[in-house]
Amino acid sequence: MQRTSGDMRLNPHLHVVFLDSVYHEDGTELVWNELGHLRTREVGRVLEHAVGRMLRYLRRHGHLEIEHDVEEDDEPEAALCASAVS
Repeated sequence: MQRTSGDMRLNPHLHVVFLDSVYHEDGTELVWNELGHLRTREVGRVLEHAVGRMLRYLRRHGHLEIEHDVEEDDEPEAALCASAVS
């Protein structure tokens, strides 16, 4: 966890490494299977889902009063761009 940015402002964030593959058992051996690359559209859908869940959680616990929902008709790329600036 890094707590500050280069100019020493409070900016807590994580540096995380994730595997883009999985191990599974094949008899007595572990086999490494690479996962395919995500398309921008797929990343947008995941981000849209995560943002929606965070907003619902914050509203439910009274931490957020602003109503901001991503339109269902929006393209995932548009949602990705919109969430990047909000």
